[in-house]
Amino acid sequence: MAYTIKNTFEAEIKIKGSKFISNLFPAGTVEKSLECLQTIRSVHPKANHHCFAFKIGCPVYNYRSSDDREPSGTAGKSIMGQLDSFDTTNIICVVTRYFGGTLLGTGGLIRAYRDSAKEVLMLAELVEIKPEYLYKVTFRYDRLPMIMEAAKRFPGDIVEKELNDSPYLLLSTQIDDPPYLQSLFKGYVLGIEADFAATLENLDFVIEKFKPDA
Repeated sequence: MAYTIKNTFEAEIKIKGSKFISNLFPAGTVEKSLECLQTIRSVHPKANHHCFAFKIGCPVYNYRSSDDREPSGTAGKSIMGQLDSFDTTNIICVVTRYFGGTLLGTGGLIRAYRDSAKEVLMLAELVEIKPEYLYKVTFRYDRLPMIMEAAKRFPGDIVEKELNDSPYLLLSTQIDDPPYLQSLFKGYVLGIEADFAATLENLDFVIEKFKPDA
């Protein structure tokens, strides 16, 4: 079971003069995550650090964290640990630090960034998100009627399509069983049983599991 958010959330804690401002943003792509990070940098241009962690996909297919010039392993890893603890994804947490003049030490920084991320996650309204697996179908244009009919019967939804020069469909499903889904789709297109379709190769269309660009 995994969770995400629909809105943004903010929290703030102070430790020995340093101010830690944590922000959560919903972000379903790497590009969106980096846009949110840039937004925080613009809002707090004089802050000393903008440390972050994000996770993308359900199941997760991309993640990243940054200490942003804090000692290695103190900030980004601590923030990511809280994203994992709350079972969240499609989310970025940015913790902005205004240095207060007192060094916190490695252990103090780990606790500070961990607690900052935890504080904002405890405020957040978490929404359950279901797994989504993507399959890409490429085909010749003259196959379009059969492909579209097969897509209607497929246990999922069409989330993207291109029907011009290089036609393809992008299908979303909650079933994680590539051999079964591939044979099922081929059977729908060809009008034959899935078990027999599974043995056929070199067809004029292809269905394969799709992983978004990292």
